[in-house]
Amino acid sequence: MTLMRRLFSIAAWFFLALAPLLSSVGMAADGTLRYHSEPEITGWLKSLPLRNPSLVQYRSIGTSNQGRDLGLVTLTTGPVQLGTPKPAIIINATHHGDEKIATESALHFIETLIVDQDKPEVTAMLSRFVFYVQPLVNPDGHAGGTRADAAHRDINRDYSYPLRSDRLSFKTREARAVRDLIDSLDVGAAIALHSGTDGVLWPWCFTKEAPPDAPFLERLAWRTARSIGTVARQSHHDYPSSGEFSDFVYWRQQAPALTIEVDRRRQPHPSQINTISARTTRGIFEFMNEFMKAGDAPVTLSKENNLRRAI
Repeated sequence: MTLMRRLFSIAAWFFLALAPLLSSVGMAADGTLRYHSEPEITGWLKSLPLRNPSLVQYRSIGTSNQGRDLGLVTLTTGPVQLGTPKPAIIINATHHGDEKIATESALHFIETLIVDQDKPEVTAMLSRFVFYVQPLVNPDGHAGGTRADAAHRDINRDYSYPLRSDRLSFKTREARAVRDLIDSLDVGAAIALHSGTDGVLWPWCFTKEAPPDAPFLERLAWRTARSIGTVARQSHHDYPSSGEFSDFVYWRQQAPALTIEVDRRRQPHPSQINTISARTTRGIFEFMNEFMKAGDAPVTLSKENNLRRAI
């Protein structure tokens, strides 16, 4: 091998080794802002434990209808294996594949926890909780630019809730994978990131009746909303729907669960990716601050009487 070829080979290896650092979230390697493709996102997620083995783990919780990984990143200080006694904080995005600014916002949140892990606010969260972040609930829809999954089904209408059993729900592989994850954890709180309207939404989605923990959920939602310059409301008053992730988690785990609509546009101009993503991360941080002050979700919903109290 000539000296020039050897130098080129070393340079190429060096670039590939640093690619996760050079191609930061929301930015291509040449410095231009753009949306990331599904393979890029999965590759970036898989690279994170190599850079941060004591903080980050990656695993696939299943595969999509078209065989794509349902990637999950786990972040905490100390043990990060499933079964850790720390409460779980669930952050997911892209139930709807065309809501790509929600995807980028989830990636920004992950990057912020890594980069700012030594800041007191972040250190406190990482030492107390385990964050389970799934940026692509619907990778097939993301790859195809469609709201629904590859079989034209809305994953965020496929969860069980007080008026529909598991047997009549979970027709999609993706929702089943999320269900199995939730059921394996002690969930402290959950946030689903969406886009296409404005606001921070709390349960219930399926009924106009206020949930048992309405004052607490409303306070969490409004604190989150004000921090990102938007409004808060019960999800049913945004529009009625059945089978949403937030209702499922609140009902199943008796844990506060919110939907953050990160922007009224599903895919704003790439020049706005970082601004919107940073704003969303700020909202999640405010949610966590309020949640931690409240003493780990003082919810009152119980599995024995949740159906009677919900309707």
